[in-house]
Amino acid sequence: MRYSAFAVCAVNAATAAGRLVNVTIDDTFGDERTGAIPKYTSAHLWNARSATDGCTTCYAQPDGSQFHHNTWHDETTFTGQIPSNMSLSFMGTSIRMYCALANKLDIKLTNRATHLAFYLDDSAVPASTFDHEPTNDPGFIYNQLVFESDNLPLGQHTVVLSNLGTLDKGSLVLFDYAVYTYVRRSVIKVTSVRKKLRGL
Repeated sequence: MRYSAFAVCAVNAATAAGRLVNVTIDDTFGDERTGAIPKYTSAHLWNARSATDGCTTCYAQPDGSQFHHNTWHDETTFTGQIPSNMSLSFMGTSIRMYCALANKLDIKLTNRATHLAFYLDDSAVPASTFDHEPTNDPGFIYNQLVFESDNLPLGQHTVVLSNLGTLDKGSLVLFDYAVYTYVRRSVIKVTSVRKKLRGL
């Protein structure tokens, strides 16, 4: 009796598999995967707000419980001012950004319109713009999509939100959160098995 052959049933291998996962970037607590916090830059003031902050000097008084994690950042760029910016970075293939928008309010708020431009990956040309003119509906509307970009090449990306004060009016932004799509990699290991075939 002898061994006539060896059959390899499987080989050692590691294959990479990925699945798409949505990751939230909160205005205050940042990226739930990496911990990175959005960067707020302005010649004037961004207000870090929460449902319990009790900001009595702030004109915009939305319902804080309607925001993701009950937090948001707001800022008003007045006519002729340098736009204020917010930037965030992510590793993924798509991005969506959400704000609250102001409509008719019970208090006097000079700037209730929202005029935004979005710049992707250091481009000098906006990837998109967003404009909201207040309606006669009362109060605020929440969880409003203001920017989206799909089918991005997998890699590191940066988005800049710019709050624009137009020639004839200012702009109020209430940034809440962003969601990006991340490819989560997993490794599947296949174990090598050798099986001896007996032959006569």
